[in-house]
Amino acid sequence: MTIREAFQSALGPRVRFDTPLAPFTTFRVGGKADLFVAPRSVEELQRTLALVRRFDLPWFVLGRGSNVLFSDAGFRGVVISFQEGFGHFTLLSDGVTIEAECGVPVSALVQFSRKAGLTGLEAAAGIPGSVGGACFMNAGTHEGNFAGLVSRLELIDLEGRRYHQNREELDFSYRCLALRPQAIILEAWLQLRPGDPETITKRIQGILQRRKASQPLTLPNAGSIFKNPPGDFAGRLVEAAGLKGSRIGDAQVSERHANFIVNRGNASAADIVALIELVRQRVLEDSGITLEPEVKVIGERGLHGH
Repeated sequence: MTIREAFQSALGPRVRFDTPLAPFTTFRVGGKADLFVAPRSVEELQRTLALVRRFDLPWFVLGRGSNVLFSDAGFRGVVISFQEGFGHFTLLSDGVTIEAECGVPVSALVQFSRKAGLTGLEAAAGIPGSVGGACFMNAGTHEGNFAGLVSRLELIDLEGRRYHQNREELDFSYRCLALRPQAIILEAWLQLRPGDPETITKRIQGILQRRKASQPLTLPNAGSIFKNPPGDFAGRLVEAAGLKGSRIGDAQVSERHANFIVNRGNASAADIVALIELVRQRVLEDSGITLEPEVKVIGERGLHGH
């Protein structure tokens, strides 16, 4: 049995072949994945992981595609997408803890918490990612991040074994959560606090208005391209180096916010990568600071630079 036959037999309509990745990312670029699996249950995910092990295939977990850049050549392995499943969440009996599956859009939780009069998620307003991705990247702003909310995670490893980790066992840092090798987040427990719905609504509206005024929301992008170095802001450094508006092909450093690269229509992944490297080099020359990319660049066989 070939690899494709084995996936088709085990997963039926949940697997697709030679699937363009651009529609599944906020950058709207990227080539084709050899295999694209969208499981809707843990059991289907376990079957997928068993096949990954059996055929020793490269694999990558994709949330809502808001912090990744796939190669123009695509991905020679299995992309596991949670965009079509794992989208349930519930408020627990304590009245302040939300249990959310990894595929839940962060925006859905922000709106739910607002209506429920729960505070803590306002800083996530406008973040386009999923709960799993937001936990994995410790998404947030200077006003708060997911490390301050997560009380527990359920995970699964490549062997298909499920396990839990409580907050004190989780190693969060700036834009990062260090997990065991080959761990996938299945669910998160987010602990919020009672608050005034009107105050929460006003705060969310203010954050969204500031995002709209300062970020290039009308063009495809992957959010902040670089992590902020200690004591400074990546956007300030890029702008100080005179790079606002710089362009390679249809990839451009945003004229609205220098820590965003936008796709002006037909940018390739190669254009974006070249522009990232140009910005890093110029900022290093200008300030002596090496900017660390926040976006994950995914090559044909996996993560670049790791």
